[in-house]
Amino acid sequence: MTDLRSYLDVLKTPASPEAVEPECPADAGIHTIKRGETLKGIARAYALTLKELLEANPTIDPYAYRAGSVLCIPQPASIECCDGRLYCARASDTLQGIGESFGVTQEALAKNNPSLGKGGVVAGQILCIPAKRLSQTCPGAVDQIVLTQGTGFYDILTAYNISYGALAAVNPGVDLGSLTAGQVLCVPATGARGEPLPCDWVYVIRQGDTAQSISKSLGITVGRLMMLNPAFLPGDFTPGITICTPPRGT
Repeated sequence: MTDLRSYLDVLKTPASPEAVEPECPADAGIHTIKRGETLKGIARAYALTLKELLEANPTIDPYAYRAGSVLCIPQPASIECCDGRLYCARASDTLQGIGESFGVTQEALAKNNPSLGKGGVVAGQILCIPAKRLSQTCPGAVDQIVLTQGTGFYDILTAYNISYGALAAVNPGVDLGSLTAGQVLCVPATGARGEPLPCDWVYVIRQGDTAQSISKSLGITVGRLMMLNPAFLPGDFTPGITICTPPRGT
């Protein structure tokens, strides 16, 4: 006699065109069963036991459920995530995108989340984001970041409110003008400043000036302006402040 429990891993009927969303608790998510999914696999993806999933969906027949059926996804009782933070995946999320957002590699995410399948993350899935650990190559830094496509050092200066000199000091030997996606940078504490440099050419900031407008008038990039003023934070460019500029005609 065939063991009916074997049918827990098989969808027996085609998708229902009239799936009805159940009345789920306010703190619960929902999941529409797709062809090929099993209750065991769905429970595992949301860090639940099969028993917890079935208890949250008493109207679901575990031996005859359908693709298209809608499940309530309760909050997991506990998740073993000893050294990081929890994150609830959204419908548009990808493993690569989540990794870039939190500055961790896809390999580290996969290692911390053994329930991840080949299909990637599922909306509503709870992920453990591993804690970032500073390497010994970051003396004086308080954080490390993994650069995403198109990120320049000025983006980092504004995001962390630090000066060019401070960023350069914790990344010795790194060409901050030629950063690439996937590169790891050390980041100093918010508000960190580098040492000022002497300069022969200066400009006194006037009302209405911004770092961007000053750079444009000088024919240089805003990044170059920050390099010439390594002790300045992005918000320091205010009226009355004297800044260094490149020699005229260069």
